[in-house]
Amino acid sequence: MRLLDKHRKMAALYDDWMRLKNKGINFTDMIKKEGYCTCAVYGNGAIGKQIYEALRSAGITVLYFMDRSLPYLKGPIPVYGPDEEVPAVDMIIISLVEHEEPVRKLLRRKMEGDIWTITELIRDMQRME
Repeated sequence: MRLLDKHRKMAALYDDWMRLKNKGINFTDMIKKEGYCTCAVYGNGAIGKQIYEALRSAGITVLYFMDRSLPYLKGPIPVYGPDEEVPAVDMIIISLVEHEEPVRKLLRRKMEGDIWTITELIRDMQRME
């Protein structure tokens, strides 16, 4: 049941994201407007990879992914584990739809940049409708 709930949350997120994107409302515009130049993405799963592609396509520099499944992951940019030292970035986007707060606390202890979840970014975009 837990996995089904997670997939429902992911589907709802994708639905909201695509509906907004089809209206010309993109979270990357908000990131640019706020002056963020460098980003990282926590979570190298399906949502994290889409966030990376959206940022890259918008000309925003994504320096790395962070993921606890580090030994199993490869990508177009470096992937770090949550306990590793990482380069400084302006912001990090948490791509998870569950258990975001423990990740946020972990990242706050080791990073200085702003920390957003993709759910928060989508919610802020919905206010722009």
